[in-house]
Amino acid sequence: MRKPRGLGRVGALAVAVLCAGAAIGAAPALALEGSDWQHALRVAQVLRETPPSQPVVLLLGGSSAREATVSDTSWAANIAHRGGPTVVAYNLGSRNQTFEQEAALVEALPSAPMLIFIGVNRGRFTAPPTTTTSTTPVATKGTHTQHHYSSARIWTRTRKEREVQRWLRERYPVFEERYKANLERLDQLVATCLSRGYRPVIVDLPRNMEVIGDAFDDPLDQYQEGCRQLASARGVPFLDFIDALSLRNADFFDLDHLVDPGRPKFQDRLADESARLLAGYGLGPADGAESDVLSRLTGARALWLVAVAAMLLGLALAVQRRRVVLRRRRRVRDPRRTSRRRR
Repeated sequence: MRKPRGLGRVGALAVAVLCAGAAIGAAPALALEGSDWQHALRVAQVLRETPPSQPVVLLLGGSSAREATVSDTSWAANIAHRGGPTVVAYNLGSRNQTFEQEAALVEALPSAPMLIFIGVNRGRFTAPPTTTTSTTPVATKGTHTQHHYSSARIWTRTRKEREVQRWLRERYPVFEERYKANLERLDQLVATCLSRGYRPVIVDLPRNMEVIGDAFDDPLDQYQEGCRQLASARGVPFLDFIDALSLRNADFFDLDHLVDPGRPKFQDRLADESARLLAGYGLGPADGAESDVLSRLTGARALWLVAVAAMLLGLALAVQRRRVVLRRRRRVRDPRRTSRRRR
C-alpha cells in the first residue's frame, strides 16, 4: 500500500510535537508562566528579603488589573497626595492570574502592614483550576513591562461589539460552569489574607460599558452579588466604582483592558480608596509617632518663643543701658545742671 504523499513530514512533525510536549512536561510547570507573573513573584521575594518600613499596597488580578494603573510610583504618590501615608505600592496583576496563584503569593509575603486589592471581573470566574502555585521566581524570564496595550492601537468599535457576542456565545457557558468553584477560591484567598494579618479589599475591575451596554447584566449581577455576600461574611469591603468613572470606549483597548487615557481615571479613584482605607485601618503613621511629631513641633515652638523673648529682652536692656550712658555724658558736659539739682 502506497503511503499518502506528505505523510512522512506530518509523522515527523507529530513526533517532534510529542517530544517537545514530553520535554515541557518534564520541565518545571512554572517555566511556562509569563513575565508579569514572574514580576509578581520577584516583588514578593524582595518584600520578604527587605520588608519596607512603610505600609504596602497591592493590586492583584488578571491582565485587566495589570493595565488598570499608570505606574507603581505614581499610584503611591497619588495616595500621599490624597492625605494617605507614604506607602510602597505594587500592581501585581498578570495574564490569566487565578485566585489559587494569588493565595500562594499571599502566603509568600512577609508579615507587614498590607492593604491588598483583589481585582474581580467576569473573566476571573471563567478560570480553570490552577495546578501550579510555586512562588519561586524563574531567573530566565525577561524584563517586566507593565503595559501590553496602548491607545495607539486599539480594536475598532465593530470588533469590540463582535467580542461582546463572542463572549456571550463561547465564554458565558464556561462562566456558569466555573463560577461557584471560583467564588469559593476567592473566599479562600480572602481568608488567607485575613489569617496573615493583611487587609483584603475586593474591587471590581474596569469594563467598557459604552460598548457592553446591558449585554453582560446577568453575569455581572451574579458575580457582584456573590462578591458582596462574601465580603459581608468576611467583614471586608467590596468596591464597585466603575460607573462613577465615566470611562469611554476610547479608554479601552477592547472590553476590559484600559489604555493611556483611562488608566489615570481608575488609578486616581483607587488612590482615593487606598488613602481612605489606610486611615480607617490605622495603617498610616502610628499614634505614638504622630504624638512624638507633635511634641517635637511643640517643643520647637516653645524654644523659638524663648529665643524671641530673650532677644527682645536683650534689646530692651541695651536701650536702657544706652539711655544711662547718654545721661551721664550730658551731666559731664553741663555741670550746672547737676549743681542746680543739688540746691
